[in-house]
Amino acid sequence: SVLQTGIPQIFPDPNWHNLANQHDFEYILGIQGISNILHSINYTLDYATMGINGLMGFNEWLYDHHYNRVYTAPTDIYLYDYMAYKYLPMLDNRSRNSNFKNLTLTMIVNVQTHSPYGRPVWCTYKNNLPFIFKCFYCCDHGVNKIIEKFLELKMYEHTLMVIFPDHGPYNLKEKELFILFPGIEKVDPANRIKDITYYDFAPTILDMIGIKKYQPEFPFGRNIYLNSTDHSKYCINLKCI
Repeated sequence: SVLQTGIPQIFPDPNWHNLANQHDFEYILGIQGISNILHSINYTLDYATMGINGLMGFNEWLYDHHYNRVYTAPTDIYLYDYMAYKYLPMLDNRSRNSNFKNLTLTMIVNVQTHSPYGRPVWCTYKNNLPFIFKCFYCCDHGVNKIIEKFLELKMYEHTLMVIFPDHGPYNLKEKELFILFPGIEKVDPANRIKDITYYDFAPTILDMIGIKKYQPEFPFGRNIYLNSTDHSKYCINLKCI
C-alpha cells in the first residue's frame, strides 16, 4: 500500500506481529495510488501469487483496487515458471499485436522465498552460504527466470520491469530498486538506484511510463530518475549517463 499510494500506513504499535490486525487495511482502501490511476485510463490490472495469501488484508486490498488474479501457484517455483514461460510470452504477444494499446499492470508476489523462512524443497544451495543470503539465493533463482525471459523476448522494447522488496531486506540496510526500462538491453549493477524511500516508488514509476499529470499528486517522494521518459539518458545521483 505504501508503494502504490506513497502514503505511510500507520499501525497502532511498531510491534505489528502482536497488534496489527487483519482489518488495518480498511483504513487505507480509499487512498488513490498507481493502480487507481492506471485503471482509470483503461489499464488491465493482473496479479499472481502463491496460495491464499490473505495476510493483513492483502487479497481484499487487491480486489478493491481492481486487480484480477491470473494464477494461483502451489509453490513459488510454479509462480516463477508460470510468469516466465506462459504469462510473459502471452503479454508480449498481446502488446505487440495491439500496437501497444492493450496496456497492463502486472504484480507478481512471491510468498515462500521470504526471509526469515523455511527453505522450500525445490531450492538447493551449499550450506556454507551466510544465513541471511540463503533466502535471497532461492528468490534470485526464480526471479532470474523471469528476467531472462523478459530479455529474450526483448520486452524492454515496450515494457517496464521493476523488482522491489515489500520492506527492508532482512538484517540488511540496502534500499534499492532494480528497473529494466524501454531502451535498456543489459543490466549493469551500476544502474541500481540506492538510498531511496518507498515514497519515491509511485512518482518514479508513473513518470517512467509517461504519465505526468494525475490527481491527487503524491504528497511525499520524488522521481528518482531525471528526464526518465527520455530513455536516451538517465541520471543517478544527479550524474547523467
